[in-house]
Amino acid sequence: PEHINRESDLVYGNFTSGSTGIPKGVLLEHRNLVNLLAFQYRYTNIDFSRVLQFTTVSFDVSFQEIFSTLLSGGILFLVHEETRRDVPALSRLIAQNNIKTLFLPASFLKFIFSRNQYANEFPGCVDHIVTAGEQLMVTDPIRHYLKQNKVHLHNHYGPSETHVVTTLTLPPHQEIPALPSIGRPIANTAIYILDPRRNLQ
Repeated sequence: PEHINRESDLVYGNFTSGSTGIPKGVLLEHRNLVNLLAFQYRYTNIDFSRVLQFTTVSFDVSFQEIFSTLLSGGILFLVHEETRRDVPALSRLIAQNNIKTLFLPASFLKFIFSRNQYANEFPGCVDHIVTAGEQLMVTDPIRHYLKQNKVHLHNHYGPSETHVVTTLTLPPHQEIPALPSIGRPIANTAIYILDPRRNLQ
């Protein structure tokens, strides 16, 4: 097909409070998502061969799941809403399909590993877990699972305008802190730390 899109064309628009707490409309352009995908393919070891599409399409992370997987030639496994809310059923689906990469909200990851039954049944076929959306807190059960199954944990942070702006990868053989940082800026981006009056720190 003829190429009709430009890098400034919109991928999506959504409403978010972001880090300010004040609702705002956000428009993401093709170039922002393409930049993230190029960074992932070139600078991370995330396996996009078999990925669970966990996030609903109304949330920006779904675009990362979908396009990261399909544009690398991987297989994207869709999940029903009922299965998404049923941790044992979700675990079975992950194991049966030998899914390698999960994009999970930090709160959902913490929820799974706060219950022994869910934690003990969570499949060991996973190689990468990508979290975003809020501060990541690594509890002892999460840390045990990561180290025992040699799972890389990726902490993503960013305003919706750039989708992801900073990343941190925690390999299972290294120390995994309880409160990981938000990492460093991805390629072609910069971050500025401001005080409440928006002065540079």
